[in-house]
Amino acid sequence: MVNLVHGDGAEIGRAALSHRELAAVHFTGFTATFRHVWHTVGTVGTNIDSHRDFPRLVGETGGKDHPSADAEALAVACVRGAYEYQGQRCAAP
Repeated sequence: MVNLVHGDGAEIGRAALSHRELAAVHFTGFTATFRHVWHTVGTVGTNIDSHRDFPRLVGETGGKDHPSADAEALAVACVRGAYEYQGQRCAAP
């Protein structure tokens, strides 16, 4: 089963990441948040025994939240991303 869950991250995370039946997480977002997911699920060994199997974690992070990000280049990319390809790109902001 695949679920796409929208809502308050902290509230959803508490319920989903600790659930025994959690099989996988595919996360896109801030690096610090994915680090929290990684530690909460227990891939570092602390909580792994609470899951039925070994949950698979995939994280696409960084870039826009990095201190070295070029704000002007990001603004241009956001405008271009909003209007090029009529929004048919997974990378569209």
